[in-house]
Amino acid sequence: MEYRWELGMDESLFLHLDRQQATFELHLQYRMNREMMKLSNSLVYEGRLQCGSEAVATQALTIPHPHMACQVIAGSAWMRQVLDVQLTSSVVFLNTEKLSASHSKVQGGGFRNETEANIVNHVIKGFAHVGISGSEIGVIAP
Repeated sequence: MEYRWELGMDESLFLHLDRQQATFELHLQYRMNREMMKLSNSLVYEGRLQCGSEAVATQALTIPHPHMACQVIAGSAWMRQVLDVQLTSSVVFLNTEKLSASHSKVQGGGFRNETEANIVNHVIKGFAHVGISGSEIGVIAP
C-alpha cells in the first residue's frame, strides 16, 4: 500500500510549482499602458517590467460620449480627474481621508468600507453614463 506522501501528493500543486526552476519573472506585458505599468514597476518589478508594444504603452481612456461628461462632472467635481483621457491621468488615487469612511469588520473575516464602495459605484455609473462598457471597467481594491 502506497501512501500519498510517497507519491508526492502531500504537496499542493501551487507549492510544487513555486520552485526557482519552475517559475520565471514577467518582463513584457500587453495589458497596461506605461502609466499603469509604472505603479507595478515601483511596487513589484523594481523597474524591470516593460510594455510589449508602443500601442499598449500609449493606450488611454476613450470616452464614447464625451458630451455627457459635463453632467457627470457637475454632480461631482472630482469626477473630472477620473474622466481625464490624458495618458498621464491613467492611474487615479482618490483620497477619502477627509470623509467619514471607516472600515467595519465583516462576519467571517475581512473588512468593509461602504463609503469607498459607494465612491466606486459612483465612478462606474459615471463611466456608464459617458458610454464606457462594463466589460472595459476594472476595479482594483485592497
